Amino acid sequence: MQWGLLIDGVLVLLLLTTIGYCAVVNRRLGTIRDAQQAMQDLGSELSAATARAETGLNQLRAAAAEASERVEPLLQQAGTAATDLDMLCHRAKKFSDRLDTAIGGVSTAAMPRHKGMPKPKAGNKMAAKGGDAEPGSSAAAARSQSERALLEALKAARYTNGH
Repeated sequence: MQWGLLIDGVLVLLLLTTIGYCAVVNRRLGTIRDAQQAMQDLGSELSAATARAETGLNQLRAAAAEASERVEPLLQQAGTAATDLDMLCHRAKKFSDRLDTAIGGVSTAAMPRHKGMPKPKAGNKMAAKGGDAEPGSSAAAARSQSERALLEALKAARYTNGH
């Protein structure tokens, strides 16, 4: 019977070792289950954050589309206004050249200039005199007539472009 007792002892040792390993494995499986639950919670939070971000992006896209719809007509109007302004500047330059020719080189140096206006050409008769034309002189009459022609042309251009 000694052999039987020895075999029983070995079996008890093996069972105790197995129980110990089962306890360690059970503890590790518990840790994995806890981590799995944390991962599920994290996945749920990530899913909710993704849904919120998607909603925010959709709202941002809608706002951008609305802003684009509002800005597009304004940009078209600004483009049209810029084209009209360019055309008016070109016409004004032509009329200015005509006025210079009609006046016979009379300077506009004594006249006030606005920001962006070119400087008067040097070497003309009025710059040499250092003053404006006398009210009764032919230069003043020619300038007045040219100014009226310029105003009429600008009104005609405004009427043409406005309708």
